[in-house]
Amino acid sequence: MVAAEAGSAARPWAIRLQGRGLLLVGTASLVGCSYDVVLGSVTSHRLPALQCGTWNSLGVHTTGDYFVGHSAARPNDTLSYFVFDLSRVQGKTITAASLTIPGTTDWRITVPEPPPTTLLAFKLGASPMPASLTLVRVTGGGTDPAVYQDVRAEQDLGFGWFASGSTSNTYDAFHYDNQRLQRAANAGAMYPLFAVDRFANTASTEEYLYGGGACGPNIVLTVETE
Repeated sequence: MVAAEAGSAARPWAIRLQGRGLLLVGTASLVGCSYDVVLGSVTSHRLPALQCGTWNSLGVHTTGDYFVGHSAARPNDTLSYFVFDLSRVQGKTITAASLTIPGTTDWRITVPEPPPTTLLAFKLGASPMPASLTLVRVTGGGTDPAVYQDVRAEQDLGFGWFASGSTSNTYDAFHYDNQRLQRAANAGAMYPLFAVDRFANTASTEEYLYGGGACGPNIVLTVETE
């Protein structure tokens, strides 16, 4: 039922709980592994991030880390990208997708979300690559303010609200105009998704969920296909 494709992790088994939720049980850590879980007509593909980086509102590009928001140390609004290999889902029909990004011990959220809840939370969007950009431009480009601007202008595939101190954040990446991700999957190539601050980007205070995050295989795009 399960095909492990990386590392020496034991082959886990899976059961369905509700809807398409999965409970994975194994004898070894699966961090960094790519694997598929088949349940009936649905297959869940776990795709770890292969590259990460950031772009800020001044067009400055960094690689190997992730940060979303702004702070005294990084005062310009910043978004992050994560590159995934979609060859495993090429030619398959996607039915759901979610993005998981671990939090770090360095975070700060002080602006409340809109009424009536007024909770201190961070609205994190999952944005696909705009048609105006290419993978080479996103991952290898130099100073280029248009990258940040074009990603900010793109409609998210989905979003989530996360409270201060969130340590593992999984949110929808297949809700709005999901054919954008389907087209990327059809191409079956390396593809970036972006984590974007969708609420507090104009605040004068420090607002960031991920500070000093190192790119790692625990950043995961989970794709379900039929």
